Amino acid sequence: MADSFYSQRDFIGEQVKQNNLVTVTRIRSNRVFYRQFISKKKQKITSGHPRWYGDKFDLKDENTW
Repeated sequence: MADSFYSQRDFIGEQVKQNNLVTVTRIRSNRVFYRQFISKKKQKITSGHPRWYGDKFDLKDENTW
């Protein structure tokens, strides 16, 4: 069971070491998550900072599941 500590780097780092672990936590109803961004091998280089986040994963919107 986790509360506000679930998003901390130390907590997540320890969780990925466990096999078959289920983490139960609660979040704000307006929280939006982002999928991990995976760049394509031959993506055209553009100006500006490379993308940090992938697509939105909004819990209220079933289309993003």
